Amino acid sequence: MLGEIENVWWGEGFGRATPESQGVSSRSIRDFLAAANASGISWHSLMLVRHGQVVAEGWWKPYEPGFVHSLYSLSKSFTSTAIGLLVKEGKLDIHASVVSFFPDDLPGTVSENLRQVTVRSLLTMNTGHAEDTMPKMRASSANWVRTWLAQPVEYAPGTHFLYNTGNTYMLGAILHKVTGLTLEDYLKPRLFQPLGFTGYDWEVSPQGLNTAGYGLRVKTEDIAKLGQLYLQKGKWKGSEILTGQWVDEATSKQTESQVNNGDWSEGYGYQFWRCTHGFYRGDGAYGQFCIVMPQYDAVLAVTGQSPDMQKSMNIIWDHIPGGMKDGVLPENSEEQMALKKELSLLELPVVAGGISVLPGVKKGGGSSLAERGGGSVPAAAYDRKHWVLAENEFGIRRLMFDFSEKGGVLYVEKDGRPAKLEFGWGKWVLGRSREMYVFGAGGLFPMPSRVAGTASWVSDHELRLNLRFVEAIFGDTLICRFEGSELKVVFLNSVAETATKKTVDPRKGLEGRIG
Repeated sequence: MLGEIENVWWGEGFGRATPESQGVSSRSIRDFLAAANASGISWHSLMLVRHGQVVAEGWWKPYEPGFVHSLYSLSKSFTSTAIGLLVKEGKLDIHASVVSFFPDDLPGTVSENLRQVTVRSLLTMNTGHAEDTMPKMRASSANWVRTWLAQPVEYAPGTHFLYNTGNTYMLGAILHKVTGLTLEDYLKPRLFQPLGFTGYDWEVSPQGLNTAGYGLRVKTEDIAKLGQLYLQKGKWKGSEILTGQWVDEATSKQTESQVNNGDWSEGYGYQFWRCTHGFYRGDGAYGQFCIVMPQYDAVLAVTGQSPDMQKSMNIIWDHIPGGMKDGVLPENSEEQMALKKELSLLELPVVAGGISVLPGVKKGGGSSLAERGGGSVPAAAYDRKHWVLAENEFGIRRLMFDFSEKGGVLYVEKDGRPAKLEFGWGKWVLGRSREMYVFGAGGLFPMPSRVAGTASWVSDHELRLNLRFVEAIFGDTLICRFEGSELKVVFLNSVAETATKKTVDPRKGLEGRIG
């Protein structure tokens, strides 16, 4: 089955087929969806590919197929792919020492351990560091490469596994030294264009290099394409993109990994993790997965915001592999229709509450707001009022809420420029443009994104506004409390809201008065 590469659909994307025609039970996928929806995890998308055909795909509204998604450390697997391409072109030996590429950035004294660090050490996370170098690199005003080289290497390379995002950045820096190109520019003609990636972007360091270990944004189908490329031993559309030898090395256990840590204990390759069940994966924080299942000739791409990635994987293991059989299964139109409907209805929860705008009423100067089923509320007093804010960390001067029977808009004046956040009552409303988030601070929400909003009056004087950054991972909640002529806004980002251990939102609230 795995060797029949000529039977795979060779277009830039995937073909679509019923699950049963590819030996997958529709019922097993439905059971996975039920478990996923009951888990309390914020799932954003999934795409299951078998024998080169998509048999199930879904996006939890407000996420959509055309949106890119932040990959976090799943970006590492793309960086590893770039190194594999360099090796194929004969431009890099992974046994070369790292210091040989950066003679002008070395510290005054180069330790023996640092001299022994090779490109392969970076790939396998066996450089010998005792802690991740990336936090110090990000905090330093110096060149990131120079900062990495200045860090102590406490263990002999090859003897100590440590997941180190700084190592992946160094792989991108070495690629730049060899080719003069950033990762993004190097991969464009060699990977992104051949596989049909569009709309992607990759965060850069202060030195203009891609961050390598994180920061890449691609679509869900693009994640699946990377997995399919590896499943096909580096071949795509009849051409060899990566060598089969590189694929085997990159996805095999090259080193012991994290002890007694579930699926992170199965070993590590070249920026790929081994999994239980004999699978391998690229993964990123909060549940970005590219899972390759060679014995089933299948790939699963998943995005989301999970506070417990092992829980996410356990739900996958419990339902997806067992639903795949050899050959074809009898077509089951009833199950297929039920699956199609369930996939189309996937949606993140909207704000719970009981108060919205009276149907059919649009203002001629004000809004009439009422509790569902009757009873008035004083929210009309807050409609289209200008709230002048006290000095705050965002530099925001004014807010204004514009309510309607379908939802509303929060207008924000920042640095003399207007911004707006749209929301619906009991449904998601998607903003029209990609922008930096006006309430982002302290490293929160670093990438521009379109924003979707939903809101509800949870009491007569409290509006709860939930936002999702649909080209990223996270969300935000604004709890707006109206007290006569005064307004207070409290923030709760989705990481703090869903963390298994209590986490406090670092931002201070807003205070304002009608002015």
